[in-house]
Amino acid sequence: MPKKSKRIKGIYLRGNTFWYAKQVKGKRIFISLHTSDESEAISRAAQTKGEATFKAGESFDSDFLRYESAKQSIDSHTARTQEWMKTVMRQFSAYVSNKPAHLVTEADVAGFYREIRKRLTENGARSYMRAVSSFFGWTRQTKMRFDNPVKAIKFGKASQPARTLFATKEQRDLLIEQAPNEHLKFILYCAFFAGMRFNEICEARPDWFNLDGGYVLIQKTVTFIPKNKKNRSVPLSPRFKAFLETYGKKSPFMLHPQVTHGSARYRYDFALPWNRHMEAVAKNLNKELVKSGKRASADFSWITPHVARHTFASILAQNGESIYKIAKWLGDTTEVTEKHYAHLAPGDTAIAALD
Repeated sequence: MPKKSKRIKGIYLRGNTFWYAKQVKGKRIFISLHTSDESEAISRAAQTKGEATFKAGESFDSDFLRYESAKQSIDSHTARTQEWMKTVMRQFSAYVSNKPAHLVTEADVAGFYREIRKRLTENGARSYMRAVSSFFGWTRQTKMRFDNPVKAIKFGKASQPARTLFATKEQRDLLIEQAPNEHLKFILYCAFFAGMRFNEICEARPDWFNLDGGYVLIQKTVTFIPKNKKNRSVPLSPRFKAFLETYGKKSPFMLHPQVTHGSARYRYDFALPWNRHMEAVAKNLNKELVKSGKRASADFSWITPHVARHTFASILAQNGESIYKIAKWLGDTTEVTEKHYAHLAPGDTAIAALD
């Protein structure tokens, strides 16, 4: 028999947690106050007394669907943000066994953080936890719960931001090799082999690619203006050039030419096929690892189109290309390029190769 508090009607103790029962439109609603402290429970019950309360769902997945619907109704998330949230929250839901959001504890959240930290850098893990925090921030706004359990997490020391994430050549080549179609291969080549930005890939025109001259000229069009308002050319590697010869020139756009501009930010937003491909390749690789008796540790969710652009520059820096040229090909300033990639240059250690 739950123990009732005498201080305010509707508050009662279930196990070690105080709950508050109230009438909303003729229905009795039970709200977890997420505390074992009676004075805190009274304070939280007073906050919600007389206010409309968002009824808690029966599962985490159903709560997240309502979160998505709420964000879409005010158009506050881009397509890429939506996909990122889905990726993170699917993993979180699986970790907490699809427990309703109002029953998720600080211990659950802390456990999820420790679990993802095993396979992600501190910065990567923090990006996951920001997504989780965004969801629980919404549950507070809707009075589904009175706290954001992510706020109680003690994070580890963040890695230095100058150490930009980039993929290895092996990871890059595996992603291209397993691409399910030529359009996705084109996207991967543009990002990994020419350092092209997301929208540059979307807006790429056939006349940008000069196969005889061996370069791609990223330039202003009627629908596109380069980031710094300056055209730039990037040499085509033999491998990228060979792919383009078989891919062919498509008009008016190189990528899905039949898609026209609409109200969305991008003419063709390839975030969804990109993310699905990252998941599929990791899944395939993990199957191979398990077969060989190793731990399934492959994860490519952190490889975004921007990370692919960083990879292009990082491989060049590691091979001794000048920061000036890399900056020119990226369309960035020398200062920005030096900040991200100077630490990768061979430098004096290259002398050791003479021994």
